Amino acid sequence: MSNMITLIRFRMRNQFQLSKLFDKDLAVKTHAVITFIGYGIVFLLALGYVASVPIQMNLSNQLESVNPYIISLLFWVFSIWSLLSGVRSLLFGYDHEQVFVLPLDKWQAILINFISKYIIQVILCFIVLLVNEAVLFFIRPFPLENLIIVFLFMFIIPLLSIILSSCLALVIRIVFYFLKIENTMFEAIATMLIFISPLGISYLGSKLFNPKSGIIETSFLRHSLLYKIESSEWLSIFILIVLSILLASAFLSILVINYDRIITVFIKKKAIVKKINLKTTTKIRALVKKEFSKYFSSFSYVSNTILTPVAMLIVGFGLLFGFLPTFNDIEISALNLSITSQSIYFFIFLICTTLTTSTSCSFSFEGKNVWVVQSLPISIKELCISKGIINVSLLTPGLIIAIIDCWFVLNQRGLEFFSHILLLVSSLILITLTGLFLNLKHLSFNWSSEMVVVKQSMSTILTAVVSMILISITALLILFLGTLGVLFAILLALFGTLVCLLGIRKIHYLQEG
Repeated sequence: MSNMITLIRFRMRNQFQLSKLFDKDLAVKTHAVITFIGYGIVFLLALGYVASVPIQMNLSNQLESVNPYIISLLFWVFSIWSLLSGVRSLLFGYDHEQVFVLPLDKWQAILINFISKYIIQVILCFIVLLVNEAVLFFIRPFPLENLIIVFLFMFIIPLLSIILSSCLALVIRIVFYFLKIENTMFEAIATMLIFISPLGISYLGSKLFNPKSGIIETSFLRHSLLYKIESSEWLSIFILIVLSILLASAFLSILVINYDRIITVFIKKKAIVKKINLKTTTKIRALVKKEFSKYFSSFSYVSNTILTPVAMLIVGFGLLFGFLPTFNDIEISALNLSITSQSIYFFIFLICTTLTTSTSCSFSFEGKNVWVVQSLPISIKELCISKGIINVSLLTPGLIIAIIDCWFVLNQRGLEFFSHILLLVSSLILITLTGLFLNLKHLSFNWSSEMVVVKQSMSTILTAVVSMILISITALLILFLGTLGVLFAILLALFGTLVCLLGIRKIHYLQEG
């Protein structure tokens, strides 16, 4: 057991870049510092939101639902995190072969990824719940013995999120395996949609739309902790805890016993080519086909870049067919601002277009096979076009629906309509080129895990920072200047596009450095 604990500590230090903070290589150290700062900023922003929840719900007379909301929110966030990481990363891990030769029992080697993720989520749960309960107690003191329930849920929520999401992902992978369906994108979307379907159903069943209503309705905690808990309520919570432990024990036991059989569904069988048809085609077309094939072959790549295109489609269709509500105007009298429902939905489209891009790691994703690309008579320009087409193609369906919504639902006409559409298109092109340029400047081919290059590479982090800055600047311009602000934002996007194009033109060879 001591060997496993030591290994978990070592892996966590590497996962959070802590071991690299003291590296002698300045580039490695800088990358680690930027990654650590990025994680820190995101977590602080999340804590800021958690601290504001009791205040918001007190103003809307929903203070009794604070704990059910936070508990449910943690469950959905952790579950989606697990789904995005992929069940394969829990079964294998980037150091799979090394772990199984260490002096560990087989069950320890199999479950080490589950245990590591569980520990991380428990720690995050503790911090989030501590902040939430402190603010809630300040607003309205509650019986301190109720903190026992909060303490128990701190262990149960991570357990349920990991087990339920992994179980569903594994079942769908097995079904796809036996049906001989090899489509990573379809598998990722199907897994995500099935898992979040209870959340969607709870929102559709709400008579009055409230952003928090669906999350509250799907909470495992059904009682307010502001009052003394009755015996029957304690019993129901105890039963939930026992069932959670039994479910986790059953799943992990089945996984350990059948591990060798389960991992076979993740091993791709090489198809026997019986007939080869040779034909000529353009380089761009061949490269685009190759890029699509490579993109859809990676669950990590797909799951971490498909959310915003899918979200854009869902919001677009929901708005078009009247499933989404009309928000009340938000008045900020101090700044003489009025944020309309139309503006909110356009901002959502803009965020979906700009927030993520598949190009920020597309060159690095070549990995150790980059020599193949380097040896072919293909220019950087042609590679950029083929990789850029992937990101544009992913967002094109949602962009078309957004354009239809701008005309028929948001009632935009004339200059307002064309300027808003041009802003969406120019923002998409800008973030695509930004990802390409930053990836070319910060290439990394020597990686051990797809998740590392997709989520933690320098180019991905920098692209995320640029996208958030662009979204913030664009939102401020539109809020304060209206249509004129949209035109300024378009000019900013065009200028950024030009800078990226000039930067890409100066690069003639793929070289890590």
